[in-house]
Amino acid sequence: YLRYQISEIARKLQGRKRLQKSLNKYNSKAMEVTSKAIDEFILYLKSLKSKVLVVLENLDINNFNNGKLANQMSSMWSRAQIVEKLTTTLKREGFSVAFVDPAFTSQVCPICYNVNDKNRDGEQFKCTCCGHQDDADNNAGVNITSRYKDTEISKIVEKYDWNNYLKHEEIKKLYKKRNEDYLKKVK
Repeated sequence: YLRYQISEIARKLQGRKRLQKSLNKYNSKAMEVTSKAIDEFILYLKSLKSKVLVVLENLDINNFNNGKLANQMSSMWSRAQIVEKLTTTLKREGFSVAFVDPAFTSQVCPICYNVNDKNRDGEQFKCTCCGHQDDADNNAGVNITSRYKDTEISKIVEKYDWNNYLKHEEIKKLYKKRNEDYLKKVK
């Protein structure tokens, strides 16, 4: 019986070694692809021959509180590795990096400030208020860039840094007010 238990333990350990080899291979390939993409991005930025500020969403994984499975998916190794490698490489190459709060950047219309989760449908963005259409990722990029310059949102983020719920509610109120102002102008 003891020999059987030892053989079972050895078999399980052998399986873990195979699993670990597969994970190491995956991580190595992910880092290779990440490095290549970042190098291409840096070459593109250098080709612009001007000062560039790269603005990223501050996707702080510690702030995610969407349940165990969603948190695990959000905190994947590759996301943290990409952000860390990107910011390190950008700074080493002399580029500035800034982070903004990600609240509603993929849902808000940059034209009329309408916030609606129905604005984004997969890869397409179409505003339910003014009809503005764009690629969803491009639209989010426009919003991230403008968020960096938005002092009102910066004040809200600073004031409610300790509470995501209140911060998001205040940002939503600000966008609602801006949307109402926009609608008054166009009527």
